[in-house]
Amino acid sequence: MDSETGRRRYQFGVWVWLFGIALSVAAVKWVRSRRGRTPGEFKDDKGNSIKQITTDVRLHKFVRSRELSEMGLHVASGEPYLIRSGPYRELVISQPSHIQEFYQGDAKR
Repeated sequence: MDSETGRRRYQFGVWVWLFGIALSVAAVKWVRSRRGRTPGEFKDDKGNSIKQITTDVRLHKFVRSRELSEMGLHVASGEPYLIRSGPYRELVISQPSHIQEFYQGDAKR
């Protein structure tokens, strides 16, 4: 094997190695981006689980908002609750006391 062939094989190996690293970095970024979309449990400051409406309510927020509010009242009994809107979850706070409690320690957090 001459030196030219050996050098080409070495360069090819370096490119394959760099491609593998780039592919690994892309895979890690993709997995991390999906992490926020997986269902999980959210807790309030006291450690209690926040109730959730698990169905996607993306269009219901605008078309059937009254039914959605009643469903949230039934699920959470007047406490803050979570809804799923596409890949995101949104916290629903409806009482003045919820808003005050939510922003009470805002400067500290």
